Amino acid sequence: MVRGQMNFKRLTLTDITIDIPRVPKKKTLIEAMEKADVKNKWESSSWGRKLIVQKRRASLNDFDRFKLMLAKIKVSFRYTPYCVYPFYTRVLFLKALPQNFNRSLTSCNTVLQRSGVIKQELAKLKKENAS
Repeated sequence: MVRGQMNFKRLTLTDITIDIPRVPKKKTLIEAMEKADVKNKWESSSWGRKLIVQKRRASLNDFDRFKLMLAKIKVSFRYTPYCVYPFYTRVLFLKALPQNFNRSLTSCNTVLQRSGVIKQELAKLKKENAS
């Protein structure tokens, strides 16, 4: 913990408060913060969780980002099957396709083929992590 002067424009008030005497020593301040459980309160707040997620995402390497992408694709294909096809210059997403939908569209087939390749990659990663 580093103590020093700060500009008021850089400070933001939170709901987390601790009772301390005026101009406390560093040891007294640390004890008061531990007693009030400031660290856990901050980590459980929405702002603290957002900062933790930002730090975690910043620390990912290329392979971790790739695995995250595959996991997101896997979840999206599991819960919301969709097919993409061009309509003039726009791309329409059809969710929850009806049973009699014609799957012979080339763009639909490419999406489904890509999902097959992704499933194979996920299976390989699962085997590597299991062993």
